[in-house]
Amino acid sequence: MNGEIYCAPILGQALKCSQVLAFAGTCVRGSRLTLPMLTYSHIATPTAGAISAAMDTVQRRPQPITVDPVRMTLAALLVVGLGAIGMALVGQFAFGLVPCILCLYQRVPYAVVAGLSALGVLLPLTTTVRRRLVAMAGVVFLVGAAIAFYHVGVEAHWWAAATGCAGTPVGQMTMEQFQAQIFTPQKPCDQVDVRFLGLSLAGWNTIASLVLAVGCLLQSRRLSSGSST
Repeated sequence: MNGEIYCAPILGQALKCSQVLAFAGTCVRGSRLTLPMLTYSHIATPTAGAISAAMDTVQRRPQPITVDPVRMTLAALLVVGLGAIGMALVGQFAFGLVPCILCLYQRVPYAVVAGLSALGVLLPLTTTVRRRLVAMAGVVFLVGAAIAFYHVGVEAHWWAAATGCAGTPVGQMTMEQFQAQIFTPQKPCDQVDVRFLGLSLAGWNTIASLVLAVGCLLQSRRLSSGSST
């Protein structure tokens, strides 16, 4: 075409040739090719539907998982309680470590803690009630530490066993005691089957129960102060 080509200036826009050709319309008038003036209205703007779709995409993104520290503490206590009882049963039935009556008593606090922790994890309780369960677990562990320390004293002959399970020499037994020992054999509470680093299992349980008790009480206090701030 022999005519002239005119391109009107774009106000405030520095567009490439491809953009100009994409948005411009052509109008042939005789031998003249004229490109009309481009304004801001020719520039594509996001519609309301596109904005809504983008917002939906953002909202559908996976939200970060929030962890409840109180429930996680109770779950850890549940694992500790069940694990301690499981280890005691494995030692009894797999390795032949016959428990005395005080050994059986020392299993009770772990069972109680496991029960309290299971309630806190499974039931829809409030955070305040769960924090109280953590504190109660600390008190139960203190009771377990007292029972274990009492057993250590019986093993060391610091005091006699109130349960009557301390070993009595055969020469000091009456006939009734001797017959009862024959027909209903019972392991003496002062008999130590296993020692590790100089401590019996009762000694190690004393330390473990004290550490768990202090940990539960401190954790309960920390959770209470954290929720109040």
